[in-house]
Amino acid sequence: MPEADAEWVDDVGLFVSGEIEQLCQRRCLADRLPILVELTEAWGVTAVPGHIRLPSPRLVALDSANQPAPAFYQLLRTRLSEQMTPSVIRFAIPPPNYHNNQTVIDYDQAAREFMADNPDITVELVHLEALPDDLAELAYLYDGAAVAPSVFMVARGDVFDLTDFAAADPAFDALDFYEQIWRGAEWHGRIWFMPIAAQMRVIYYDQEAYQKAGLSMPSLRWSWDEMNADIDRLIAAQPPTSDLQWSYLDTGLDSLYAYAYNWQNPCAGQATVRCNQTLNQAQIAAALGWYGALAGQPGKMPDVTLLMETAVQEKCSSAEQIRLSMDERGRFLLWNTQTTRRQAAIWVDLPMEYERQLLLKSLGITAFPGSDRFDGVTPLWVEGGFVSMHSERPLAVWQWLTYLSTQRPRPRYIPARPSVAEEMGFW
Repeated sequence: MPEADAEWVDDVGLFVSGEIEQLCQRRCLADRLPILVELTEAWGVTAVPGHIRLPSPRLVALDSANQPAPAFYQLLRTRLSEQMTPSVIRFAIPPPNYHNNQTVIDYDQAAREFMADNPDITVELVHLEALPDDLAELAYLYDGAAVAPSVFMVARGDVFDLTDFAAADPAFDALDFYEQIWRGAEWHGRIWFMPIAAQMRVIYYDQEAYQKAGLSMPSLRWSWDEMNADIDRLIAAQPPTSDLQWSYLDTGLDSLYAYAYNWQNPCAGQATVRCNQTLNQAQIAAALGWYGALAGQPGKMPDVTLLMETAVQEKCSSAEQIRLSMDERGRFLLWNTQTTRRQAAIWVDLPMEYERQLLLKSLGITAFPGSDRFDGVTPLWVEGGFVSMHSERPLAVWQWLTYLSTQRPRPRYIPARPSVAEEMGFW
């Protein structure tokens, strides 16, 4: 306790004793006694069992007599209740189409097993039919959610900072995470969600299209110049009966990110997780310039915007249908076209689609292009869950998320932890 707070030791002690007595008159977890309450000179929390860390009343609020104000005692009351009574947390699960028509893990089974191991915590799963337009709504409706929060949510104060929990929890090992995946949960040096798994898209190519064009198959270390040259030649070399319309197709943002991070990359050697820096305006402009030179060009790349507009005009009759078309159907229209009757010679897709694509037609698979200096950069999409800043049970949600990070993800998702990958023989 800071020396300046010493005068309040007795008052705080009496308040803690009285609150615990009241809690235990109803129902409390008596095996968690004794409780250590620590007042500090900074805002922060701890995950050490039986330990409550609070900022000094001087940081929270003082009344007109320079004594701890009701706001301080309310914060202390909330933390005591969290430690001493059973927890019920509501946790939102996104719809399957948020994760390519499957959830990252079996959350229902995980919840049953977690509650069997932690009978003092009840997890109420809420399976959402759709995500809100503003993800911040999840932070006000639930204690946490199985989605990565946006930067805007973090900056607005809707997401609980997990850094102190990660540092203090004796049962948690941050080193048991792949560095690239762990860094995906960081922002400004703090941890804002728990990584559970990750996925990377790859580049597929139609082997028959390459053979008919007389081109060499892409190598694992090809360059953007080589891929651009293939894009220029592939469709023009196909027979009139070919279904192929475009040389290249990516319905997401991976190609733009891959191009931007690779363009004039300042790394002295091969690009690594420690070398890649924040994108600058020049890199973003270069990626958009590359995309703009190809999109809508006959035989090269479809203009996704125009296809979305076509979907709206042909398939929709209400405002809600139009919204769905612009957000989802335009993209899924392209995916469905590609998976039922292949119309692009090179396309970006998930590894989990390999077997299905192989059944349709012969194909090859490779990584995103690089340069003559180093290999390509493949975007890594980290999946996980966050704790709401508005939850009264952040420690219980932390324990639930920690448990989720130890579970086996669905096939082809990369486990966040090397220990899980080894257990399931992922590599």
